[in-house]
Amino acid sequence: GNQQQVGLASPRPQDDGGPNSNANSEMLVYLQANTQDVKYLAAVPSSQQGSNLVLATGRPVLFMGGFSGQDEVVAAEDLAAMVANGELRYVMYGGDRGGKQTITNWLEASCTVVPEFSQSTAATQQGPDGGGPNQATTLYLCE
Repeated sequence: GNQQQVGLASPRPQDDGGPNSNANSEMLVYLQANTQDVKYLAAVPSSQQGSNLVLATGRPVLFMGGFSGQDEVVAAEDLAAMVANGELRYVMYGGDRGGKQTITNWLEASCTVVPEFSQSTAATQQGPDGGGPNQATTLYLCE
């Protein structure tokens, strides 16, 4: 069910005690500060990953792969066009769910990694919460 999702709506995300909670609130502040002139706060693989960003900021978030990340909603060409049009600057991507090689290739060729908000798969694999490697995400800056 969706009951465990309720905590994501908290206005103080750093209080949820999760291993990435401080990183998430710092990333929200960073994204908010650096996207005032663009339409989207960020692009994310699925609405499951992005809904807490919307709740925390009230800003539009681009869901690249629908609810679970499996749907082909947004292609690499769409992302490139939105970046060129000034609608999109940051893309959160990574993990093994719904990862599209064409999008990965475009991100690696056209964007730069923001290291302070990117988690390596190796580090999260050992996570105590059992999040597994699919929780690893990279924040890309696309200009």
